[in-house]
Amino acid sequence: MTKEIGHRQPKVAIIREVLNVFVSLIWPAFFGILRFSGSRVFQLGIVVILLLVSLAFGFLKWYFFTYITTEHEISLKRGIFAKKHVHLPFERIQTITRNQPIYFQPFDVFHVTIETSGKSQDKIEFSALTLPQIEHIENLRRRSQTKSAEVIKTLSEQPAIAASYQINDRDLCLFALTSLGSLGTVGAIFLIFSQVQEFLPATLSRQFTAWLNQQNVTIFIGLVMIFIIFGFLLSFFKLYSQYFQFKISRIGQHLAITRGLFTKQNVQLRVSRVQAVHFQQSLLRRLVKLVSVDVLLASSVNNTKGEVKQTSIMPVVRMSSAGEVIQPFLPQYHFINPTNSMNANRALWYRLNMIFWLDIFIASLIWITYYITKWTIHFHLTYDLPLLIICTILLIGYSLLASWWQMMDQRIQVDGQYLIVQLSSNFTKHTYYMPREKIQSIATSRSMLLINKHITHLHITVRDGDSARRLTLRYLQEPLVKKINSWIVDVK
Repeated sequence: MTKEIGHRQPKVAIIREVLNVFVSLIWPAFFGILRFSGSRVFQLGIVVILLLVSLAFGFLKWYFFTYITTEHEISLKRGIFAKKHVHLPFERIQTITRNQPIYFQPFDVFHVTIETSGKSQDKIEFSALTLPQIEHIENLRRRSQTKSAEVIKTLSEQPAIAASYQINDRDLCLFALTSLGSLGTVGAIFLIFSQVQEFLPATLSRQFTAWLNQQNVTIFIGLVMIFIIFGFLLSFFKLYSQYFQFKISRIGQHLAITRGLFTKQNVQLRVSRVQAVHFQQSLLRRLVKLVSVDVLLASSVNNTKGEVKQTSIMPVVRMSSAGEVIQPFLPQYHFINPTNSMNANRALWYRLNMIFWLDIFIASLIWITYYITKWTIHFHLTYDLPLLIICTILLIGYSLLASWWQMMDQRIQVDGQYLIVQLSSNFTKHTYYMPREKIQSIATSRSMLLINKHITHLHITVRDGDSARRLTLRYLQEPLVKKINSWIVDVK
């Protein structure tokens, strides 16, 4: 019988626990202190008390966190007041992710997250583990998930790397340059700037406002350009540092991914747990013929932040060689470009006609709401009529162009045991490669106007994180959709 030995995390884990507690307490107190009219000594005292509380709770959280590993499972106990016990069989582990923030690098420890495909409560997080501790857990997981016929070989031999690929700097720079994240970064800078101005001393705030009022249009344009360039550089540096030295390797039936400049990350996932492979191309990346490749995983992580739960296995690769590069890591997949649109006759006309009248309805609501507001509370915009006309034209023009692009990109094709679906959303092309057994459901729908036209919409559901992703193809030929449906349910 294997002797179970309890372990604590390295003492450096206390640093992360203290930081987590301090950050959760300091922000509510921060805004309260700034609006409090007391003395600076009182405010400093509050900060000192918060720091002492964080130190105490950080130490206690570390002290009451213990874990045990056996050949078949990892279990842990945690909690200061409410004790929690978690038992996680290695067979159920979906991914093991280790992050090494810059303040952990001198200590050679990592923050580790272990995810399953079950409930969100099954997720395990370690504030800090050493590399030998992590490798011990990974080896136990790998052995537990290896078929019995391969166990003896796995235990006696060091696993060999079956395939490996590292992104070159040229493609990574193009990937960062073609990102639209700089627009969000510029907006965030403006927001922070406006909020910080509220907390400036009254004298400085008045001087800054007076200085802005004295500037001409050229100065304002220059300031806006500086913000845009600064936001673009921040976005570029963020992406470049995030995927710096991105390397993917396949060891047996597991993928290992490493990346990061300041925060180093290592992800290990099991190939058989992949729900779908996702190729993504924005409009800019189409022009430079680059594509990003993700995999959709069944995960226990509760997606509270609205983030897409997908793991990047190739942030950027040349479109012409994407299938050839990805094939060694997912050898059971066949990465081909789908050619069958299955669109019904006049599908484009039906789609554009529906979008046009929907835009007219939305624009009418905007016009009616504005004029009711204008007449009731006497709210008035300068040049309101030209502005409303321009907004209506932009709304209709953008919607029709995006819908036309969407119908032109729409494809679906069966390739052996895999379904390939190509969609477009806001000029970004998405191609999904889904094994038949991973498809959660398939459904059809149609409007009242299409009942006698043998035209239908197809909805395909595949698991994504702790929820699901629904792929919709519109205005397809009904007989061909029935064949797809038959293929889905015809499992031999």
